[in-house]
Amino acid sequence: MELGAFSVSLAVKDIKASKAFYEKLGFKDFAGILSRRYFAELADPEER
Repeated sequence: MELGAFSVSLAVKDIKASKAFYEKLGFKDFAGILSRRYFAELADPEER
């Protein structure tokens, strides 16, 4: 079943720790500027 695009925005205290957490889960950098306190991670549905 193909669900399409899905996004979630979360406010976090430590953006670097949050980024590291999602990268451990297999998400990859997609967009954003960490120094401006935002980033986007992309999950590849083919890898799940």
